Amino acid sequence: MHKSAEDVPVSTGGAWQTKHSHPLGVVCFPESSGAKDFYLKALVLLLSSGDAVSAQIALERYVARDPRFEGSREGRLATALVAAMQEGDAEAFTAALDDFDRISKLDPWKIHFLLKAKRRLMHGDEGGDHVGIGDDGEVDLS
Repeated sequence: MHKSAEDVPVSTGGAWQTKHSHPLGVVCFPESSGAKDFYLKALVLLLSSGDAVSAQIALERYVARDPRFEGSREGRLATALVAAMQEGDAEAFTAALDDFDRISKLDPWKIHFLLKAKRRLMHGDEGGDHVGIGDDGEVDLS
């Protein structure tokens, strides 16, 4: 078991997807927000590795498996984040996160890996280690 988010290998996204998939290719989740959160987390892991191409492929696969994902808040966030990563647009990445976070707060796990993704987006493979804390004590994703 991984002790912290730092201990989770980025490549886990693919293994996680495989482990939680039915042999017939159907994700084993009830028709609930569980699947949406699973898809979003898997995409966040891919984005944190800087792999926008694999993230786009995974996003298309998730929408094919569950067409409702595309129109969900999580699906719209995932689509915007993947597009921003592909375009190298840190402002669009941040704007998508801000829009989502206004309605439902991102959990610490997602924040950790989204910050990694944003650092890769802004600084390439060097990644930068700066994590800002805003005046309100919250993590500053801008």
